[in-house]
Amino acid sequence: SKQTVNDHLAKIRSSFRAALDDGLIKTNPAGNIQPAYKEQSLSQKELKAMRNTKKWLEIEEYQKLRYHLVFELGRTLLEDVDDERVISNRFREMAILIALKTGARFSEIIGLTRDDIDFKNHMINIDKTWNVRGVEDETFMKTKNVASVREIIVDAELMHIIKLYFDWQDRIEVETECGTLFVRKNKRVFNADYNSYLGSMLEKLGIERITMHKLRHTQASYLLAQKVSIEVVAKRLGHTDSTMVREVYGHLLKTTEDEGNRLIKNLI
Repeated sequence: SKQTVNDHLAKIRSSFRAALDDGLIKTNPAGNIQPAYKEQSLSQKELKAMRNTKKWLEIEEYQKLRYHLVFELGRTLLEDVDDERVISNRFREMAILIALKTGARFSEIIGLTRDDIDFKNHMINIDKTWNVRGVEDETFMKTKNVASVREIIVDAELMHIIKLYFDWQDRIEVETECGTLFVRKNKRVFNADYNSYLGSMLEKLGIERITMHKLRHTQASYLLAQKVSIEVVAKRLGHTDSTMVREVYGHLLKTTEDEGNRLIKNLI
């Protein structure tokens, strides 16, 4: 996609620019590269269809998924099981609920450890990720940027489910890597597995499929719709500033602006 290509190109150019500044090369070979991305080959009809692709859950869908996950986890985490498929499903459901309620990136969620959960203050600490893309052994990695190191406040409901999850893991004696919440010993973690499970769950609930990453968009759109300030939302998502939030959720901000203008007219 255009965004992905531009992101990679920016990193490549920056690396060559640093080499140029250090005198290691005489010119920047990436300086005049013209990016090529899939949108350039699409027709107007295809571009319109892409723009209309579901980007997040609506408020009613958000609540429907939330209620389903809380109910299912609240019930199933009281059961002791030894079935590998069932255990894997509990891991996925817990990760999906955290993604829905925090807007954290997939790699950030997979990188969570027990020490990152602050039950007293209802906070989840994010200061690392888990390498779910590399071909080498999976391990902890740095966050996307400095702003991504953050503490996210959550509600009592999520804290309660996480406590049940910890107790359940202890009872069935499931082992995880490095104290992580979702990386089982000697097992790889794939985003595609979570996307597939989430998609199937949404279909059963009568909701159009979205990916794990779009739960991040869901959190942002939900908070903006509830009049949470854009600066607070950007900080919660781990953005360096509010620019990205403004670009992605501009129409929601326009709605808030219109409502504000109507309020001003009545006030003055």
